[in-house]
Amino acid sequence: MDTTTRAKLIAEFAYENINEPLASDFFEYNDLGVPLAIALSNDLCSITDKGVVVIEETYNNVCDEMEVPNDIDYDDINDMHDKYRELHRPE
Repeated sequence: MDTTTRAKLIAEFAYENINEPLASDFFEYNDLGVPLAIALSNDLCSITDKGVVVIEETYNNVCDEMEVPNDIDYDDINDMHDKYRELHRPE
């Protein structure tokens, strides 16, 4: 999955959770990665190699927050929610 797609997923996660108190630690830690991802996903900036590293880390943190693998190509945040439900389905 390319960096811009990861940025879009980060932005979608941010839009969904910006007012969620349980996500406050995520936003505090990723105070650079989230705005960078939003800017990149809206074609407001280009990205350097160092920026790619920030996006990668932030994306991995999103996957950790959502409890989904970070090595799957997701189309959108709904795919990530679907993967969560698949992995955490009660038996």
